[in-house]
This record gives sequence, structure tokens and C-alpha cells, in this order.
Amino acid sequence: MPPRPRKQLDSKRIEDSLRANILPLITEQLEAVACRAVWRVRETDIYIARNQIASKRLRLDQVVSSMNGVQFFFSCVTSVMCNAKSAKDDDNETSYTPESYPAIAYFVVYKECATCNEKILFSTIHNEELDAEVSRIRVRKSSDSNIVMEKAAKQLFQVVKDHSNNTIQEMLQISNAYCCKNSEGTPSDDDEEDDQPEFVSTHFPNVPCCIIVVNESEFRDRVATAVTKLESDGLVVDLGNACVVKLDNPPFSSNNDVAALINNIDKCTKLCDHALYRSEIYTKPEGSNLTFVKMMDVTSYLHKLLANEVLRDKLIQHFQAVDRLLSHPACAIIQQIKFDVDLIEVSNGYCFSIKARKFIVCPIPESMRGKLSPRSFVPFDSSKPPKPGYFREGIVNSFPDDDVRVRFLNKLYQCLLAFSMPHKVRKLVVVGPKDSGKTSWSNIFHRVIPASYIASLTNERQFFCRYH
Repeated sequence: MPPRPRKQLDSKRIEDSLRANILPLITEQLEAVACRAVWRVRETDIYIARNQIASKRLRLDQVVSSMNGVQFFFSCVTSVMCNAKSAKDDDNETSYTPESYPAIAYFVVYKECATCNEKILFSTIHNEELDAEVSRIRVRKSSDSNIVMEKAAKQLFQVVKDHSNNTIQEMLQISNAYCCKNSEGTPSDDDEEDDQPEFVSTHFPNVPCCIIVVNESEFRDRVATAVTKLESDGLVVDLGNACVVKLDNPPFSSNNDVAALINNIDKCTKLCDHALYRSEIYTKPEGSNLTFVKMMDVTSYLHKLLANEVLRDKLIQHFQAVDRLLSHPACAIIQQIKFDVDLIEVSNGYCFSIKARKFIVCPIPESMRGKLSPRSFVPFDSSKPPKPGYFREGIVNSFPDDDVRVRFLNKLYQCLLAFSMPHKVRKLVVVGPKDSGKTSWSNIFHRVIPASYIASLTNERQFFCRYH
């Protein structure tokens, strides 16, 4: 049967235990946020998404734990019921809608800083899993005097509610075996035998709920004590898979030639105002102060570095190993640059805030250059009044009706609100005859939205992205 999530945590004892043992760890200097990543895929992809949920959970856990500022977090494999009814296609046949979608819920405790806040956390998870819909877990408002802590408690209950759910456990066990077999290599049909022993994982998560400590020095012992009490009160938590993230060795060791080489490459990228982001190398365009834009893929960049006499010999020797490490989207051996999708950098130290709809002094400090970037750079003098020119003329010509024009401009603006629009809000669709200007309106986004995030709809009703 498909995995069916519980509506709520069904144990008052566990709720009280979470309040008593976890909430006191969230001091005034810390923040807590809860979110859920849901894979709302088509019927043909639903079983693949469920089978891969174990590896997706491990990968997202790694991404969250690598964020500077995160102290500890809960992650729990779950599912989300589909409220949509089965629809009929053009042939009047009923198309199947999955009963539930696989998901992973997070409750993250962090210290807010320039590189770690709620928006960055959601964006980071989404960037790692572009197929997932990431949304905040919302709970009903409480009349309790300590509203913040009560909200955090209710969000935590929602995150761990499926800790002992048998249908979720079954999905995870199937995924566990599937991912392990794929990681070891799938045997051929000739090699399979009926009496083959059961495949048991020692690496992938074996129960839905897990707690991971990132700030080990401050929270290792306190969380371990809390987990012991939680387990005695009935919470099922995975403690067998290195729940405490610990670096036994420094990331760059002179005893390791590959690590030392990557360390030198990292220094070179900083000197050249280059940065790594999801298998691509970014650079600072002429005229910008903080914005980085895509330059080339990692493999091409490493070939360019072969011209450097200092790096050449070692890079030739370890080229494949370095390329494999740096080309992985979740690479953490070099700090990847992050993007503030609300900001568009313009000239003279100003940025345009999309949400505020106005120019502001760039809020990113100089010390964060190469670590945090606006989403794009447009050489524009914000001190002078804008001259819309062709844009205004095109808007009036294409949409002469005032009401239609206002609705179009509002939808056009919503296209820039990356990862902020609710899933069910209707997005912009422009319809018209051939050569009526539809493509011209979409082309304006190419300056502020990377080409890899723009897809077109084919005649077969499939999304196609040229750059993915």
C-alpha cells in the first residue's frame, strides 16, 4: 500500500518529552524553523521518487549540516497526501493521481547570520533537489503566553509525527535496499538466485526519524542526554548512523596530495575572483562589486588551470579525482558560493530588492564577496529616473486593456519571486498567435534568471531545458 502520513503526533507522552528535552536547547540566541521537501512527481516517476528517498534524505542532511550557523536538526522521512482528484486527459480517459508523495520534514535549530537564515535554508534545500517543492510547515496560532516556543513545539511535533509509521517505515526499507544495491552495482539477472540472503544496509537510515548534531562542542552531550530520555518515552530515532557530524581530520591535510591540491585550487579561485557553485565555476563580471555569474563547468576550468606551472604537475596526476570531487553538486571540500535571490546588483553600490520593489544600499558586506552574491548584475544608475521606453510601448501595444495590463504586470513580477510563490498560485502564461511577441516578453528574464532554470514546453507537453 502507498505510504500514508499521520495527521499529527499521536502520543501526549512524546509531546511532553519533546517540550521538556528539546525546547530548552533553543536559547534566545538561536532560531528554529520547520519545512518540508515534497516530491510532487508524475505517476511514471512516483515509484522512483519513493525508492530514492533514503539517498535523498542523506544528501539533504549533508547539505543542511554543512550550512554555517546550523546547530542541530531533526529530519524525518514522511509523505504528503494528494488532495487533487484524478483528471481526464484529451481522450476522456482518467489519468492516475498518486495517493501520496514522498517527502522529508526538517526542524532546524540555527544561529542566524548572513549565510544562514530561513530563506537561505529553504533555497539551499531547493537548489540541491530542484524536483522538490520546499515549503514552511505551518501550524495554528496558539494563545499560549510564549507564542514562539509553542509554535516551535507544534512544528517539531509535525516533523516527527511519522517516527513509527509502519507505511513510512516500509517505504524507507524498500528505498534503503534499492539505494544500497545501486551504490554497490546492480547484479545481472544471471547472477541472481532465489536463495540469495536478504540485503541489509549498514549505511542508509533504517528508521524515518533522525537527529543530527552539527555544533558538536556545545550540543553533543546535551542532545545525547535528550535523545536517551526521548527514546525511553517512545520516540523512535535513528542513532545508528553517525547522528553526530564530526570532522576527525581537517578538510585540507598536507599528507593528502589531492586535498592539498584542492586547497591550492581554492586559493587560486579566490585570487581570481572565481567561485564554485553546483558543478560550475562563477566569476565576477566587469562593473560588479559582489555579483558572480556562471563562467564555465568545473572540467573546463581545471583544463584552464593546467596552464598554471605551480598546479600543473599535481593536477595532471590527480585530474580525475579532483574533477570528480569538485564536479559534484554537493561538494563541500571547497565552500560554495550562495545567492540572495531577492537582490539584483546595479551600479554605485546599490541593489534592487525584488520583494521591496525599490533600490537599496547593498546589504551584503564586502567581507562576504565570493561567499554570498546577488542573483544578477545590471549596469544601471539608480540615482537617475528610469526610462522604460520600448518596454512601456510594448506593454501598451500588447495589452491595451488596463485591467489585463495590470494583471500581466503583476504576474510578470511574480516570476521573479524565486522559491516564494505558493505551489497552487497560478503562474504567468502568455497566449497568442505566432510572431505576436510572446517570446519577447519571456526574453527579459534571461538577464536575471540563469538559463539552466528556464524551460520551454514542447509540442508533446513536456518541459525541456537546453542547459540541464
